[in-house]
Amino acid sequence: MWKAKSITTDWCLPYHPLVLLCCFFGAVLLRFIRGTGMNLSTTPIRSLRKTSPDGHDILLAVNVDQGRSIATFALPGLLVGTMVEVLFEGRSVEVMAGGSFSDGFEGLGAHVYQL
Repeated sequence: MWKAKSITTDWCLPYHPLVLLCCFFGAVLLRFIRGTGMNLSTTPIRSLRKTSPDGHDILLAVNVDQGRSIATFALPGLLVGTMVEVLFEGRSVEVMAGGSFSDGFEGLGAHVYQL
């Protein structure tokens, strides 16, 4: 548990102003596929959608389990074929039908998406 807390805390520190913002923007529908490894939760992916101070919509997502998972996020307003940037990772994921996109998570992994 302490290892997970340490990893999460280290990862979150640069984003604390964003996480503490009080404005909430829209709902996130989340589906996931449980992967391999030690999963302790029936819902391993947790997410939070916020609007950054510069006006971008941001989705923070964390795998709270040690096992790998694949998550599909469905968000209103995303256009099919557009790309969602995965911040700090140098990659993007494509928005599919229904305004959804999928991504893989390592155990205790986290991603920050700019919508």
